[in-house]
Amino acid sequence: LRPSSARRKSQEMQRLSEMNVTCLSVQQVDNDIVGKTLGESQIRARFNVNVVAIIRDSEFKTNLTPGEEIKLGDLLYVTGKPEEISNFNEMVSL
Repeated sequence: LRPSSARRKSQEMQRLSEMNVTCLSVQQVDNDIVGKTLGESQIRARFNVNVVAIIRDSEFKTNLTPGEEIKLGDLLYVTGKPEEISNFNEMVSL
């Protein structure tokens, strides 16, 4: 690797090491994502986390589209920094 490529790879690895994957349960019906699609809810833009999978009724969904609706009781697998995941969790779980 060239020095600039090695440095860029090191920076990417640093950013990746700061990311977590966690599973959050959608427990609040009284929030602004239940009944909305991933696109409508703007989760990535608002909370800086990405929903990478959903478990609903024992079905594990990984090929998510912006049209995927979020429902009460869904288990959302999200990636992001710990503090950002925590902020998102407060909105969906408490």
